[in-house]
Amino acid sequence: MADRLFGQQRQTDGFASFGEWLQCLDSGRFDQRLRAAASEGIDSDGGFLVPSQFANMFLDAAIEETILVKRCLKLPMTSDELKVSGFDGNNHTSTLFGGIIAAWEEELATASPQTPKTRQVAFHAHKLLLLTRASNELLADASSYERMLGRALITATAWKLDYDLFRGTGAGQPLGALSAGSRIEVAKVANQTADTIWFRNLVDMFARLHPNCYKNAIWCINPTCIVPLLTMDVHVDVAGSASLVGDTTYTPFRESDGRFTLFGRPVEISEKLPGLGNAGDIVLVDPTQYALAMRQEVVVEKSVHAGFTSDSSYYRCKLRGDGSPLWAEAMTPNAGDSLSWCVTLAERS
Repeated sequence: MADRLFGQQRQTDGFASFGEWLQCLDSGRFDQRLRAAASEGIDSDGGFLVPSQFANMFLDAAIEETILVKRCLKLPMTSDELKVSGFDGNNHTSTLFGGIIAAWEEELATASPQTPKTRQVAFHAHKLLLLTRASNELLADASSYERMLGRALITATAWKLDYDLFRGTGAGQPLGALSAGSRIEVAKVANQTADTIWFRNLVDMFARLHPNCYKNAIWCINPTCIVPLLTMDVHVDVAGSASLVGDTTYTPFRESDGRFTLFGRPVEISEKLPGLGNAGDIVLVDPTQYALAMRQEVVVEKSVHAGFTSDSSYYRCKLRGDGSPLWAEAMTPNAGDSLSWCVTLAERS
């Protein structure tokens, strides 16, 4: 996963394992395999880089716990800015791709040239940073703490990245799916009570998903949505209309071996979404329509000099990248309501 993100071979710097790197660093002896930590235009501050192979082993494990990060489109960045071009054709009422459409012509008729409309999505290399420290006594007395801390730093960084792919504002950070102008928010049902999810809500949401997104779409819900979904049944009365009495004919939220589906699509349960009743507590999204551009691989560094006066060591985890939906706006089809790659449910309070 990390190799696909950054598109380059990982390095171990000659160490057989992460544990060997830690032992070498803690010994205080000079070792030419240790690489000093440095930033662009700034000399080394005395820290040391964790070899990228070991850092990315932790990152791979952390990414598996994400939702959008592991599923979205990955784009490598070779500079501080990346521009991706595409067609601006979200209105299909009369043309496709922003200005072209095929037409039937008579023999020898002269065809009129058509020009599609294009647009660009710009990505900027924003920095995601986490800094922490630990006393040297703790590091000496708990031999496994440093290893756990390195893993925790990367996991926390990946968690925040995934959170912002959902809820980022786009200002100095990724533009999240819930903040996207291309997202469609489905209104609640008339007279719907607070903090509820009704079957009609789910139907209305699915109806606004673009058909091309069906095969890759997933549902994402906050854990507080589990109860109303698990207790949701569709019944049919004698006249054949939906009601709350009669025989159960359909249970939309289904479980099999600990995995849930809704209308046949996978369900991911995450605290990264708002709680029950708030807008965005349940999301239907196609992650492949979101792009994550990465400028710098995840970097973990340790400095024993920054905390010299307090007898402590500092640890820093950082990466640089950006994220954005590939859609500028919801699509207006040739007929019917607008459609999107991301559909949310409005507030019910």
